[in-house]
Amino acid sequence: MGYSINLLRDGAKENPVLDSTADQQTLVDRFLVDMRDSQATVSIYLVSGYQLKGEVVQADSDAILFKHRGVHQLVMRSAVATMYPVGQRGQDGAEWWRGA
Repeated sequence: MGYSINLLRDGAKENPVLDSTADQQTLVDRFLVDMRDSQATVSIYLVSGYQLKGEVVQADSDAILFKHRGVHQLVMRSAVATMYPVGQRGQDGAEWWRGA
């Protein structure tokens, strides 16, 4: 059984979920795209209550590849209860849910 791990390559952004047009994306997908592109620190709470902080590297319909202090973690979306950006947003006041 072989798995292709293209997500860790620098500059790899081919992803049918996160690279589709804004009209086709869910609110969660738009949030993840904005967090990935801005390289913002994100706090994720799992349903178990465990908290993760770091940056979204990539995501698809099943999982989120998350990086904290150089360590990558693959978090299943079904295990995520809540996520939110940590710290200040952009100075222009743009909000991720309004789209580009």
